[in-house]
Amino acid sequence: MQAEEILAQARSGAYPSNWTVFPILRKKLQWGIAGWAFGTIIGLGLFALVLPIVIPDNLQRGPILIIFTLLMLGMFLFIGLGSLWTLVVDIKRLLTSDKHIFVFTPENFIKQEGDKVVQVPMENVEHITARGVRSASRTISEDEQVTVRTLPTMGENIAGFFVGRGATRSGRQWQNKRTRTPVSLAFLNTENNKQVIVVRDEAYGNPEEIGEILKEYAGRRHTNVAQHQASSISQSE
Repeated sequence: MQAEEILAQARSGAYPSNWTVFPILRKKLQWGIAGWAFGTIIGLGLFALVLPIVIPDNLQRGPILIIFTLLMLGMFLFIGLGSLWTLVVDIKRLLTSDKHIFVFTPENFIKQEGDKVVQVPMENVEHITARGVRSASRTISEDEQVTVRTLPTMGENIAGFFVGRGATRSGRQWQNKRTRTPVSLAFLNTENNKQVIVVRDEAYGNPEEIGEILKEYAGRRHTNVAQHQASSISQSE
């Protein structure tokens, strides 16, 4: 089947039971849009509020204050413009949500992102990799449970207030014990040795779970292809 036929069948809901379909999740996008709108308001709002206060006075009081002022303004501007860009992207995805979907079939990986359609045979799907941010949403082992020895001392609490918890001993231990929950997923297309991005965020669901499902499809396909090749060789002999 052609990619357009598979996508049309997936969108209709009448697809075979051995397919797995991932439409974009509109509610996820809506929550994301609200968050990015807040980030845009905060970032650009703080930039507009602070700019007339620190300029030009801070630029006339030595290099240290100049560097600090420029870094602070740059941070506010980065937050505001970065949030605005992602806000626009997510609004566009929400308005064209019917064109954002990907499908796993026993033979193919098919993804539509806007007007772009990607189709990769499952036998060419390899090196499936998930990357992301830290999360504490897993079962805590016995050696990770909080004890009196792992609780921050008064000195660490004071230090953490000024320089951040991550700079203290207990903060570093807490960070090191957290696992990584993927927020992006990609694989290598061995047909052309190019990376294919499956998801860049959680708009389609949990990237780690999606990656495990993709590994199952690719693994079964590799096994079937290998068995078919072995059968063909034995028959030819």
